[in-house]
Amino acid sequence: MSQRLEIKEGWATVILLLVMFFCVVWSIQMAEWTQGLAILQWVVLVGGVLSIVLAKSHIPNRMAHLLSALAGLTWSAYLTGRVVAEVTGLSVEMAVVELDRRVGEWISALFSGESTAGSFVFLLLLALLLWIMSYFCAWAVFRWQRVWWAVIVCGLALMLNLTYAPLNLTGFLVFFLLAALLLVVRASLASYEEEWKMAGVGYSPDLVYGFLRAGLTISVAAILLAWGAPRALASRPLQQFWEKAGEPWRRLQDQYARVFQDLNYRNEPAFVSFSRVRKFGGPVRLSDEPVMDVRSGQGRYWRVVVFHDYTGDGWLNTDTDILLVEENERTLAVPDSMLRQTVTQTVTLRQELGPEGTIAAAAQPVRLSLPLRAVVSFLPPAQDSQGAARPRSLLPVLSEPSVLYSRRALKAGDSYQAVSALTVADEESLRQAGTDYPGWVVPRYLQLPDSLPPRIRVLAEQITAGHTTPYDKALAIEHYLRDIPYNELITGPKAGQDGVEYFLFEARQGYCQYYASAMVVMLRAVGIPARYVEGYSQTLKEGGVYHILKRDSHAWPEVFFPGYGWIEFEPTAGEPALVRPRAPTPPAEEEDDELKRPRPWRTPSVRMDEAFEEPPSSATPVPEPFLSRLGRWAGLLLTGAAAILAAAAGLMIRRYRRIQGLSVAERVYGDLEDWVRRLLRIQPLAHQTPHEYTAVVADLVPQGRSAIERIADLYVRERFGGKMVPGEEAEAAWSEVWPALWRRGLRRIGERLRERWVRG
Repeated sequence: MSQRLEIKEGWATVILLLVMFFCVVWSIQMAEWTQGLAILQWVVLVGGVLSIVLAKSHIPNRMAHLLSALAGLTWSAYLTGRVVAEVTGLSVEMAVVELDRRVGEWISALFSGESTAGSFVFLLLLALLLWIMSYFCAWAVFRWQRVWWAVIVCGLALMLNLTYAPLNLTGFLVFFLLAALLLVVRASLASYEEEWKMAGVGYSPDLVYGFLRAGLTISVAAILLAWGAPRALASRPLQQFWEKAGEPWRRLQDQYARVFQDLNYRNEPAFVSFSRVRKFGGPVRLSDEPVMDVRSGQGRYWRVVVFHDYTGDGWLNTDTDILLVEENERTLAVPDSMLRQTVTQTVTLRQELGPEGTIAAAAQPVRLSLPLRAVVSFLPPAQDSQGAARPRSLLPVLSEPSVLYSRRALKAGDSYQAVSALTVADEESLRQAGTDYPGWVVPRYLQLPDSLPPRIRVLAEQITAGHTTPYDKALAIEHYLRDIPYNELITGPKAGQDGVEYFLFEARQGYCQYYASAMVVMLRAVGIPARYVEGYSQTLKEGGVYHILKRDSHAWPEVFFPGYGWIEFEPTAGEPALVRPRAPTPPAEEEDDELKRPRPWRTPSVRMDEAFEEPPSSATPVPEPFLSRLGRWAGLLLTGAAAILAAAAGLMIRRYRRIQGLSVAERVYGDLEDWVRRLLRIQPLAHQTPHEYTAVVADLVPQGRSAIERIADLYVRERFGGKMVPGEEAEAAWSEVWPALWRRGLRRIGERLRERWVRG
């Protein structure tokens, strides 16, 4: 497009562009990230209008950029200052000064690694970013004539908000897609209209509406494609690429959560949301809403997420590798551990689980009847989890996966089976496990931040003084924590305060998140590898089924013991204490025929390779419902339908472009040539007149001879005789030719197929 859109032809473009802006803003307001988001609609309204005026003016680029930057900074600071004034009770002038102070604190925290409460700073930055977005998009459309740049920038902003918003905001996406694609069509049409006017080409006003109808069809097709895209992207090769490519973004999310700690992330209370970032929270009020039913012979904990790094204000899951696992694959095999037995669980969901929902299973999961995306870390290729040499054929997975995501959407009532290796280690065996930890355990599971308050380490050393084995030290810390009162209504630590320090020395009460965190941190402080885990705890069992509710969400510590793997502990005062089996009594001495000496006694063990040879429990697999199986093809069907609609829309646009400026008789004659070429494979020759060409066609389609000849007469009379012919007569002739032409084309296809059959 070489000419800018004129204002008289750009009102539709302006309206559609503003609709795109407001789709982004209103979706942010609905997410309710913080207070004062209502100012954003005034930011994009003023910013959008001013940007359009600047883009359509003849002001030099640099001057326009400077004016927009000054206006945006002033307007955003003023509106944000009004929000600060309403919250703090200050005057607007003093509120702006307070905002400036908070911006300085936020910048300092950004580079110092500390956490900060920056809701007002977040609001200011969001206003500035939306101003920049509106300015860039208006400039792209009206100065650079790059409509797609505006669509992409606004679309990225909208998708980013929709990805993390706690609500279903799909309606904004639908309206955005309609507005965006109609904007593309309207801008393209405006360009063509300008060219036609400059060239003196006449066109029908109906052509504009035809273009818009085609644009609407494309918009619907794009929405259908968007609906089918998640399933297409879940394919095995693409998913691994996206998961690995997205890991730097997930690290950026962790930093974002640190510097904007007090935003309303709208997670479920405390630990219930099962994300890979966990912050210490305030009061929790868990409901009795059912989550799942688990049919299992035994089980105490249903693990969902494992966390590795303690940050002072919460926990992070730092696994960076992705493993795609099919149904019942052995890829979840873990290093051999003694004193474990396999248990099969049949989990029936009571809530819908999306294609990226976290899977709950008893520790340690071995295999599941679902296609999974497992979050893992890989060991160096020269050693296994015990530090020994390992054949290259074995998969170098570090312990078991820390998170399992379903790659298949599950509805309420759907079921899956999980086989897990539960520990049956007794106290004496754990006492004798020793401290010969594998090389991969020590650096990762003894991690503590440099900012850890010293009195936490001092308290841990005091509690474990006099105990010699890691198991006895863990028991001592567990017993100490269970004496702290349980309370779900604590206020939570202050910004920048260490959560464990707050729990141990200030609040002296809390819920499972605080108990588990305190035990893991104190164990690491005395040199014992431990980790923080979230999931569900055991409930009352009825008829062999555990009914898991939301209030059963739980956090607990797991301690590593060489040879036995990760062992659960229960420091939370509100939960029943764990009772471990006693060591089996050594068998009585038997007389040896030759030496008459006692036979050595060894503790029995269950190895993971044996676990795979054992068949699953006798639980009857739940057949997959027909509608669920049909749902697997929904993405393919939607994608196919969208492709058909897009192809149809493309043909419509191509036709409209071809017939622009043609009369009805010329258009009908052109349609006759096109369909004869497609159905009968006959091209008009350069030396043929229209009558000669249509005579050949009439011989092949005798049923439409009179109508074909009439089309040729009308075309020649208008094209070469300079007389306007009735358009109704040409259209009536074409309606007679169309069915006869199709019948002859289908008969021709049948004849060719018979010939090939005879020859073959």
